[in-house]
Amino acid sequence: MFLHMIIDGRNVMRSRWPNAGERELVEAIARWAAEHPRTPIVAVVFDGTYDGEGTGMFEHDERTVVVATEGEIADDVIVREVEELRADSQPVIVATSDRALRERVEAHGAKVIGGGSFLLKVLPEQ
Repeated sequence: MFLHMIIDGRNVMRSRWPNAGERELVEAIARWAAEHPRTPIVAVVFDGTYDGEGTGMFEHDERTVVVATEGEIADDVIVREVEELRADSQPVIVATSDRALRERVEAHGAKVIGGGSFLLKVLPEQ
């Protein structure tokens, strides 16, 4: 069984000071995903645009996608994706420290890891 991972991009970026950059975060997540083959696709969801590339879905590599949600709240996109995956009984982990988002995704059966804890896994402090 595969495990799906959805990252609340802006929330995780801002989990420490200085904040991680968008590309820095996505590249670190892609490296982490490559080391975790049970996680087939990792989605990093950002409110607004992604590093000047606009909105929509961007494939960073074969296992890491970036979703930029200008015009829609990232939390709503994350919850919708969790609902779809859980409807098919797929296990999902969401990385966020946003309490309201945590409650929403847990209500659909997703597990949650704190944004700061996840950031330390993918981008240890230098």
